[in-house]
Amino acid sequence: MARSLLGLWAIGATVFLVALVADPLSKAQTELLVLLDGVGLIALVIVALERSHLPAWTAEACAYLCQLMVSCVVWAYGADSARFALFYLWFAVHAFYFLPWRRATRQLVVVAVSYAVALAAAGVGSEAAVQWALTVATLGVICTMVAVLRRRVDALVARLAATAVTDAVTGLGNRRNFDDLLEREFERARRSNQPLTLVLGDLDGFKAVNDSAGHRAGDDVLRRLAAVLQETCRRPEPPTRLGGDEFGFVLTATDEFDGRRFAERLRIAIGQEFANDPYPVTISLGLATYPHHAPGLADLVRAADDAVYAAKDAGRNRTMVATTTRKPVPARR
Repeated sequence: MARSLLGLWAIGATVFLVALVADPLSKAQTELLVLLDGVGLIALVIVALERSHLPAWTAEACAYLCQLMVSCVVWAYGADSARFALFYLWFAVHAFYFLPWRRATRQLVVVAVSYAVALAAAGVGSEAAVQWALTVATLGVICTMVAVLRRRVDALVARLAATAVTDAVTGLGNRRNFDDLLEREFERARRSNQPLTLVLGDLDGFKAVNDSAGHRAGDDVLRRLAAVLQETCRRPEPPTRLGGDEFGFVLTATDEFDGRRFAERLRIAIGQEFANDPYPVTISLGLATYPHHAPGLADLVRAADDAVYAAKDAGRNRTMVATTTRKPVPARR
């Protein structure tokens, strides 16, 4: 926002100097406007050099300053000032693109008032009201369109961002979300020397649901499962669907004992949810903890994955914990 405003400011000041040379005014008016333009350029340089140290309201204050300088130009040129009203549009559109609706509207009100004062002081005459009304109405229409389009673009970007990390069927985080979360939390655990437990799960009996009742019924099962997971999991540890019937959970600051309790609570809740279905669904879970079971991220994922396979081989619907030797052992029931 600040960079673009400074760019508009610099271009506007340059264009005005060119216009002043091409269409000079009286000596007193020319000297006054050149002085104002010089002050504006000096302020521009100061703001450009120090913008990282200036408070947030500085950008909005600069916009007001630019609008007031445009009003001075309108006053000086009087009846020939209509072409300079376009400069108002630059800063008004900038405000409605970058600022909240209320603050942008406040800038538009400042434009309308300062423009009216400048026309009145210039003594334009009976045409001043028409000129003012057409200019302000045009600014209002264009700025409203810019604000509406910006809001729609922001909403679209937000939806696309959510879609990129959200599973379409369950509404849970997807594989990309899981990978980002795991890498971020693993690095945090490594730096802070805290444990991190990875729990992976694979549904039991889900293929039978798809084969017997169809994929629509399978999607219903996944949505019910997602509701159970969201209710059971703690908020800092959102469940994720890795694909198909595979799920992942990243447990921060959690050792293998608390991780096993979490996994068992999850397994029991899922079993209860589908216990009376024609094709009961359960889950086999495997977990591994950093640094106890694995020194690195790839080793941690491999250890948890091995534990899931061990849970499947041991009869399904159970939790298996990895060991430092990669030989999973059954959790205590």
